[in-house]
Amino acid sequence: RARHRTADSLPAYECWLRGMDCLNRGTLEGDEESRPYFEQALQIDPRYARACSGLSLSHFNEWTCHAWHLWDESQRNAFDYAARAAEFDASDAMVQSVLARVYRFRRQHAQADRHAARALTLNPNDPHVLIQIAIVRLFGGEFEASCELARKAIQLNPLHGDWYQGIVGWDLFMLGEYDRAMACLEEAGETLVNFPAYRAACAALLGDVDRARGEYDVFLREYRQKISFGREPAPGEALRWAVQVEPFRRLEDSRRMPDALREAG
Repeated sequence: RARHRTADSLPAYECWLRGMDCLNRGTLEGDEESRPYFEQALQIDPRYARACSGLSLSHFNEWTCHAWHLWDESQRNAFDYAARAAEFDASDAMVQSVLARVYRFRRQHAQADRHAARALTLNPNDPHVLIQIAIVRLFGGEFEASCELARKAIQLNPLHGDWYQGIVGWDLFMLGEYDRAMACLEEAGETLVNFPAYRAACAALLGDVDRARGEYDVFLREYRQKISFGREPAPGEALRWAVQVEPFRRLEDSRRMPDALREAG
């Protein structure tokens, strides 16, 4: 790809790398810090598709993880930047993977599947692409395929974010491998607000009710800090949020975690 670019446009790629490094921290601050890098890349190359895909991801993270109060604005920005990236370069696998993820969270599942397949056809060995498609496959109900992609992304990118392991753990939970799921979710920490809720569900299904309650308390703490911003949530509010934000194709998949918690009391 470098051979096809002029020398004065190469710094745009470096800006993209710096922006992605910020995004990989998995925090609201990282999302905000990434944008100046992507915007600088677009100043260097106004049609640089990956810069638009990075901006899409920064808003996407706020939409689904870090800024619940900006739902409508973040959803719109995530989609608009992803669509612009595809307009600039539809042959970039990263662009296709981001568009697939946005479509999945918009619950436009057929479009998500189409763009995910295209991304893997274009480049099956880019860890940034693989982890995005792993998420798309997870919510599409393809848990074994998702787990395989996430593990490959971890292997190809030793500097991956801790949340990569969380995706593996999420898949293992959905596959009923609760011990292994717990280990991966522990490694992921609280990089996503709902990871502790899945650890609580794993503990509940393994019969460790005390551990389940402890992990659920962590989930509530993360919800208060990152979603309700200090406000004490109403009973059941945090769990309803977790279910709403997860765009599973099948209703029975979205019920797995809350049902386990309810059964444990």
